[in-house]
Amino acid sequence: MKRLAVMLTLALIAFIGPFGGNMIFPMFGSLRGDLGASTFLLGLTVTAYMIPFGFMQLFSGALSDVVIGRRAAILAGLTVYGIGGLGSALAPDMRVLLGFRAVQGFGNAFTTPIAMAVAGEAFPGEVRGRIMGVLSTASTLGVTLGPVAGGFFSAVSWRLGFASTSVLAVIAAILVAVALPATGQGSASPGRGEAFNVVGQAIKHHGVLAVSLSALLVFAARTGLLTYLSDLLSLPPYGLSEPEIGGLLMLVGLGGIAAGPLWGLLTDKLGRSVSLYLALGMQVPVLVAFVMGSWYRLLPVLLVLYGFAMAASTVSLVTLAVEALPRLRATASSLYGSFRFLGYAIAPPLFYETYIGSSITGVALQALAMVLAAALVYRTLTRRGGRHQGVMIVSRPRSLRVPPGRVAHLLYASLWSPI
Repeated sequence: MKRLAVMLTLALIAFIGPFGGNMIFPMFGSLRGDLGASTFLLGLTVTAYMIPFGFMQLFSGALSDVVIGRRAAILAGLTVYGIGGLGSALAPDMRVLLGFRAVQGFGNAFTTPIAMAVAGEAFPGEVRGRIMGVLSTASTLGVTLGPVAGGFFSAVSWRLGFASTSVLAVIAAILVAVALPATGQGSASPGRGEAFNVVGQAIKHHGVLAVSLSALLVFAARTGLLTYLSDLLSLPPYGLSEPEIGGLLMLVGLGGIAAGPLWGLLTDKLGRSVSLYLALGMQVPVLVAFVMGSWYRLLPVLLVLYGFAMAASTVSLVTLAVEALPRLRATASSLYGSFRFLGYAIAPPLFYETYIGSSITGVALQALAMVLAAALVYRTLTRRGGRHQGVMIVSRPRSLRVPPGRVAHLLYASLWSPI
């Protein structure tokens, strides 16, 4: 029961961040009417949230590891996140709203990555992948339901939408205070002045760097594909409306919800690295399909499959992140999160010229190249790290005894390994 309470608490934390972050999109029309916001300022509501969220993850895990501990860091983050939501709800103009959106992003940097580290410590290795699958599902639910809730609150009052994020933060803080153990510093024990030095220690670790760079490439590929696919669908000859495009993109989230628990189980059964390679491999045929001329007829199926493959990749990557450097678990998790959201941030300009020159065909090929590069980067760095740093994340369960490099055995293990 204690572990169940911990899991539900962490799942709520994983849900809150993407829920509040993605709620804003359907509110643009209401904000334009009520606050007189320009299109430029409306776009900045996303940027204002993401920049402090991504940047502060470079340091939030380190502070949790060596200064204030896990529970205190999460409680502080939820408090700041709740204040940001309440301030956004009461904002009299767009500039105040942008400021409090930044406050929310800052607070979220102290909740999501540290919650992943807590999960890595609270649950044994043989079930850790399944727990990460549950948390991935909760996060995907937040991404999927955030725009739905934003549309509902826009019809009633957009201010209630932001207030609801504060209510969720209060509920989560109560659960954290009751359910999570009062941990002090992590397993590392440097002095307080070393809080920022551990970031450098973690980023030099081959395992942490492998997972972080792989996440950057994978999520940049995802964001680039979905960004310019959305734009293309709004243009002739497709000419889909915004609700129609939103409904199609929601299929990505639905595919991800289905993938979380299943891939968490497979990650535990097959091993972390094997499951990551399989998840990356599942993205390949989907991206290849977008190069074909008949992709539009298959679009709903492709989006569900892509959502499944992306969620599977996320489960494997986040499990690897929390296990790569146990003595600095939260630091490694937050670095992974920071690189992941850096991928989100750089994708639109990175894919722009390709989209202008080659439409969705070029975008899909560039995304495919980045996914293959992620697999290569992961393999290269972990093999090198295994020799020099004792990296354990490249190991696989002994019970499978899958010879490396033998694809037939690998596929057999993935299909018939007992669940």
